[in-house]
Amino acid sequence: MRQELSNVVNLVYPMQNPVGKHRGIVPSFSEVLRTSFIGEQQSRGWCQKCRRYAPMNSQRAVTGIAPVLVVNANLDKSPAKKHFWIAPNWLPCEIAITVEGGNVACHEGDQLRHFRNYPSTFFYELVGIVANATSGQRDQQKEHLISFIDVPNLGDDTPCSGGWHLFNDFFVSPVSTEVALNFSAPWKTPVILTYQLQGYKNNIDTTWKEHLDTKCLFYNGTMNHVSNPEGAPLDPRSEFPEAGTNVAIDAEFVVLQKETFEVPADGGKSKTIRPIRQALGRVSILRGSGPDEGTPFIDDYVIVHQSIVDYVTQYSGIEPGDLNPNSPRMPVSLKVTYKKLWLLLNLGCIFIGHGLYSDFRQINIHVPDTQVIDTVKLFLKEDYHLKLSLLAQYFLREEIQTGNHDSIEDARSALRLWRKYQEFEAKGTVKQMIDEVYDYRRKQAYDPSRVKKGHPRRGANGGTSSADCGWLAATGRMTPSGRATPDFGSRPATPLARGKGRDTDVGFESPLK
Repeated sequence: MRQELSNVVNLVYPMQNPVGKHRGIVPSFSEVLRTSFIGEQQSRGWCQKCRRYAPMNSQRAVTGIAPVLVVNANLDKSPAKKHFWIAPNWLPCEIAITVEGGNVACHEGDQLRHFRNYPSTFFYELVGIVANATSGQRDQQKEHLISFIDVPNLGDDTPCSGGWHLFNDFFVSPVSTEVALNFSAPWKTPVILTYQLQGYKNNIDTTWKEHLDTKCLFYNGTMNHVSNPEGAPLDPRSEFPEAGTNVAIDAEFVVLQKETFEVPADGGKSKTIRPIRQALGRVSILRGSGPDEGTPFIDDYVIVHQSIVDYVTQYSGIEPGDLNPNSPRMPVSLKVTYKKLWLLLNLGCIFIGHGLYSDFRQINIHVPDTQVIDTVKLFLKEDYHLKLSLLAQYFLREEIQTGNHDSIEDARSALRLWRKYQEFEAKGTVKQMIDEVYDYRRKQAYDPSRVKKGHPRRGANGGTSSADCGWLAATGRMTPSGRATPDFGSRPATPLARGKGRDTDVGFESPLK
């Protein structure tokens, strides 16, 4: 007898009878799992009694089972067995495993109620699925792995309680239990299943945070010296990020697909046909405290492999060619940038910036409110989100964003505005100062030198001139985040003057022109 420890069960599918009364009957998942646990094999071995080689049968004797059960679907070696998974409700959300005297039995469905109080029976619930996804169309993306995770609701221990989410690279979306457990589609093939002992669902292990690989935060490549030669990477001996470390951040995006919408001929409410799609183009992160406060330590241009239809250079500061792999900006992969953000998030850093809720939503990363200081929210009144340039002009006496935007300049301005806010808090003048800046906004809105017939002045190319950007901010006509950059999934309203066919809203052309 040989002892071994295994953390994975490879499914072994039985041969089906091609003829007879059992022809075409698909065994249950629990039956296949039991066969896989036992692992019965036939081989030839030396018989001491017969003194010759003879056929031998061997099987496992199960003495214990782990709290987490990982099952390999093994369809790469048995692709013809995919029809097992196509059968309706073949994959159970809950199973029970009985271990006694080296023997093992698996149960599912109505059998479970007979073993609820049985001392040698362990109940497991399905918590994760890894599947292989193929495009289903020629010349499309290559096959890749996706995962379905049952994210638990606090206090709800019901198996497959409806908290399933699809994780496809950086895309995360809630899905129904039926979608997660259905493998009838030809593009979806199960690879790995994860069952967890019931009662462990809401236990969260955070010890992994003690073993984070943080080297990418400190090497010299984190700072793009082409765009900012004054930046410097963090010193791991004296600047190691920890819970409460302040960092200022700003992100810029490029457009992969412009929004398409139709406007009724009668000037009614427009309808979005195709939403805007954007990609992360640049991330700049600055020190938020210490002797080098305001000095950048990360300035990543991000490689974008998809076709870019608009660099939005006026708002992003990104020029055509900056995001190509061989660009002198030395762009990095999206995963490298994501890892840096993920590390700073899990180390407990406090992110300071302007319009961060919009940025994080577009980056597709969740940052708790306790780790976000957004100057849009600090200086908020009357639901009007003030632009960063207006706040900097009034409180810092500085003109920013006069040309193309610079993410380092924006992050540094947001950091300085937060410091101003702290000064106002110490003096007890926060409300007074916010009232003053909104009064300033209203005065700017009615400045006759800026306004002509209810419209800001047009620039040479027909767009709004840079001198009137402050007017748009002052009137509150801006994105919900308070940024000048268009928000993800949003677009300016473009009502049409009835019977005239021209734009009537400030700063935006009619789509019918």
